[in-house]
Amino acid sequence: MKKLFLVIMALSLLLVTGCGKESLSSQEQGSGYTVVDARGKKITFASAPKRIVCLNYSATDILTDLIPTERIIATDMWAREEDLSNCYEKLKGIPVCENNPEQIMKFKPDLVILTDGRANELADTLDSVGIKTCVLRQPKTIQEIPDYIKIVGEVADTKAAADSLAEKVAAYLKAS
Repeated sequence: MKKLFLVIMALSLLLVTGCGKESLSSQEQGSGYTVVDARGKKITFASAPKRIVCLNYSATDILTDLIPTERIIATDMWAREEDLSNCYEKLKGIPVCENNPEQIMKFKPDLVILTDGRANELADTLDSVGIKTCVLRQPKTIQEIPDYIKIVGEVADTKAAADSLAEKVAAYLKAS
């Protein structure tokens, strides 16, 4: 009788607490992710950003291939230039935003993506008011583009899609 009681208690405990591996998996999913930007700053996300202001037109172009455009709430003017942008059509109706902290804050973004070099002061200002800001280093050579695609995907929490796109671009570059 004592053994039966212990077996029932053990089974009840398993039912109540669940399998340890499943619990670990749930914790991992809820823990979010971290990206290191061009400044060396660690940016931690609890979940994928849903309201992105992207003031880096090459990153905007990549984002439009990785995420629904509804997640992009504003872009820089260059992403909206028909002669320069590959994603011009996809961005119709999305407002243009300047590199101005007050204007950016009006959009209430949960992420702002900027270009390195000219953006560090703006990034520091936005960080100081609690807006997550990721500064991306522009590729200097065509061979760096696949890695650039991957970091854009990491920031937007679309790693698998970014890896796939980066592989296609790398294959294209290799064949050229």
